[in-house]
Amino acid sequence: MSAQTDQIIRTLHELGDHDIAIHSQRFFKTGKGEYGEGDKFLGIRVPTLRKCAVKYKEIRLGDALELLTSPFHEARLLALLILVARYSSGSDGAEQKTIYRSYLNHTDFINNWDLVDCSAEHIVEPTCLAETEIPFTGSCAQGAYGSEESALCLRFTYQKA
Repeated sequence: MSAQTDQIIRTLHELGDHDIAIHSQRFFKTGKGEYGEGDKFLGIRVPTLRKCAVKYKEIRLGDALELLTSPFHEARLLALLILVARYSSGSDGAEQKTIYRSYLNHTDFINNWDLVDCSAEHIVEPTCLAETEIPFTGSCAQGAYGSEESALCLRFTYQKA
């Protein structure tokens, strides 16, 4: 883990609230056999994570992707908020394509409805529309792009466009 990613994770731990984390684990169905099984929470509300995304928007893409592989839900959400900001802020086409491909390569970690909701329409949808590419066909039903639920949500995002 890079020093930057390590510092961000430490900051997230400091921002966490145990009571909110307990509530989030129930809300996101993290129990055995539930859709969010095994997800860990620090207890950070979305508005706080959005402020962090502004603060850390300029981190290296590799650091954002390290955050995306964290066992902590909020770190993954922060990573996606950063990626969306970078993709949307007029970054060049090469960076947008890199973010898009990285997103597709990390769907195993985009494993909950809120993670898909905050990111797919901002990263997947514009790229698919620009390139007339449909990334979730065939093997997506067998979970090749992460959870079946994520693949279906991402597919829906494309179809609604």
